[in-house]
Amino acid sequence: MLNSYEAIYDQGLIQWIDQPPPLEKAHVIVTVLPAANEPERPVLRRPSPLIAGKGLIVGDIMSPVVPEEDWEALR
Repeated sequence: MLNSYEAIYDQGLIQWIDQPPPLEKAHVIVTVLPAANEPERPVLRRPSPLIAGKGLIVGDIMSPVVPEEDWEALR
């Protein structure tokens, strides 16, 4: 069973927030969370260089393909 212990990593040192785990030696998995005072940065996604510049937009991409008069849901 996995147990979680909250700590703060500061300049190479781990400071336990609550009681440290009751172990002398253990295998650990570390998950790094953003600091509470830092806003999370958005991830910028870019297309693969393999497909860059190969797309072609034809026509109006904002208007529906089928006219609203033909929509069955509006009836």
